[in-house]
Amino acid sequence: MTERWRKKLGDLDKQGPSDDVFDLAKEGPRHTDEPSPGMRPSTRIATAVAAFALFALALSVFAVPALRRQGTQAGGVPTATPTQTTGLRGPAVYTDPMGFSIDIPEGWSQSSAPDELILSAPSGDPYVQINRVPGRPHDDSSFPLDYSSMSSDSQPHLYEGGQTYIIQWLTGSAAAPTAADVSAFEQITRSIAFPAWKEGETREGWTSVGQVLASASAQWITFAGDHYVASYGPPRALLGPAPTCPSGSPTYEVRETGVAAITCTNGDTAEWDFTDGKASAGNSGFGSSDLTSHPAVLSSDGQLLVELSPPSSPSPTPAGG
Repeated sequence: MTERWRKKLGDLDKQGPSDDVFDLAKEGPRHTDEPSPGMRPSTRIATAVAAFALFALALSVFAVPALRRQGTQAGGVPTATPTQTTGLRGPAVYTDPMGFSIDIPEGWSQSSAPDELILSAPSGDPYVQINRVPGRPHDDSSFPLDYSSMSSDSQPHLYEGGQTYIIQWLTGSAAAPTAADVSAFEQITRSIAFPAWKEGETREGWTSVGQVLASASAQWITFAGDHYVASYGPPRALLGPAPTCPSGSPTYEVRETGVAAITCTNGDTAEWDFTDGKASAGNSGFGSSDLTSHPAVLSSDGQLLVELSPPSSPSPTPAGG
């Protein structure tokens, strides 16, 4: 069932029968041993059909929506599933649980479900639908978003904070959007905004480790007291943490030969491929292990967001260097 029809059917759940329907439904079909005086057989049949129809109506209004709102756990145990909730009516700014704020144009309304947001015009059409979906790590989209450049895509995506979203602008028919529709679509799309990241902040499993150079092949960075290599890739990654030198202040380099290197004050050195973190064959003792590779994406404001899983811990330093 399409999201549009699911939304339409959701409105039926709010309708209730009159008290008369309740009474008739409780009584059920009426049976008598003798026909009522003066009642022809055809009349009795019509009356029975009408009573049954009223009884079925009561069931459809209450039983069907109740079943539609139920799911099934493993083992066949019914369980309630989250239903859509309708809230604000525009003009307003709405903050969705998916993490972004968005403008609701005047007269439009908002309806939300887990990982889904629908903004609808007063008549129900047109509407804008946004869904969060599984996806591979991807650098953030450029904000503010531009409707005119995104609408030509049959299934446009937007990316932020390691999350993937699909946005659709729908008119409810095959007709092209009107000028008023386009104006509303542009306003809504342009208004989508996520809060700025702070170093050390974690959202949905992604942690900001600070600002990096957007297009640098690789660079050394320090996060939480450890040293890492921020690699452009592809794919973009954070490599490390790097092992520490036995003593003194080491020198950290990114070399044109494609390696990230550490030189200790006692002369020990180690190199790793700055794309995948593989230790160079010449490394011995210190730096002999590969650097752990963590998936990373670049935020729209230039911060490196990383999936630090499992939690990072520095590689042990061999005794005696």
